This record gives sequence, structure tokens and C-alpha cells, in this order.
Amino acid sequence: MKKQLLLIVLVCTAPIILANAMFYFWESKGGYQHGELLTPVIPLENVSAQKIPNKELVDLKALQGKWRLIAIADMNSCNQACELELIEMRQIKLSMGEDLQRLKNTLLLIEPMTAENQQKYLKAFPLFDILENADEIISQVQTAFSLENARDGVFLIDPLGNIVMRYPLGSGPKGKSKDLHRLFKYNQLG
Repeated sequence: MKKQLLLIVLVCTAPIILANAMFYFWESKGGYQHGELLTPVIPLENVSAQKIPNKELVDLKALQGKWRLIAIADMNSCNQACELELIEMRQIKLSMGEDLQRLKNTLLLIEPMTAENQQKYLKAFPLFDILENADEIISQVQTAFSLENARDGVFLIDPLGNIVMRYPLGSGPKGKSKDLHRLFKYNQLG
């Protein structure tokens, strides 16, 4: 009888003891995001740029309201890796399904595009907002992640205009897509 009682007490208390031991002594590997999360988030401030092709002036308000994947590039010297990153961004947006309208792809140009490149990239990436004269945005993104080169990644901006996350170049679309699907599942902004 004493053995049975001791066994029942042990079975009932073992999960509590194990849970406490894991809580205090086991180190977690961290979150599940595939990109570099910026904590705390940094709001974009006093930004303006010109939208291609009509040179329409865009301010912070125009960038708010949707989640944005942002790439920074010089499209006059865009190599295969650069173009692949843009193609992956396009595919990620198209993979969003019912959340397609919540995500906007944005390309920030370091240098203005030639007329030939402008036609080429507007045709290849019609769902992108392509912005030039975006030095203020590029500078803020570069400072937020302490980057020497702002071209070193794809960045996520939330609907409130905060810089949230960075994905290193060449990180592939799978992790970004998983992060965005999870984000849209649990977050109703945008």
C-alpha cells in the first residue's frame, strides 16, 4: 500500500519538478524567425522618395498601411544574385494566398535607373513599388542594423512604418515565406 501511494505521488509530482527544472536550467535556442529581428523596432522618420516611373513624391504615410519587404539595389549594375533576390521577393508575395494584399514589395534605388533598365524592371516586377532618391530610408535602415552596406539584405517594415527585421542576402525564400505566413496568421495589422 505504501509503495502504491509513493508511486502515485511520484507520478503526480514528476511533471511539476521536471517543468521547473527545465524552466530554470534549460537554455532555449531562441525564437523561430529566420531573419534578424530588430529589438526594439526603429520607426522610419521624415522619409521621402520618388516613385518610378511618374516621379510621384512618396512620404512616410504612403509607405505605411502594409507590410513591406524592401530590397536596396543599384539596378544599373544588378547582377544575377541581385535579380534572384527580386525574383524571390516576387514569388514570396505571390505565395501569400489570401494575405497577398497585406504585403507590398519595394525596391529602393541607390542610383537612378537608366531608361532602358527602367522599362526592363518595370515589366519584370510590376507589383513592386520602385523608389529612387530614397537616401533617407536607406540611411535609416543601414543605421538600424549597423550595416556597412545597405545592400546586404532584404528588410521587413511593418504597417506602422517601423523597421522590424533583416534577412541576409542569399537566405532563400523559404524562411522569409514561413516567417510572413506565421506573422500574418497572428497579426492583423496591414
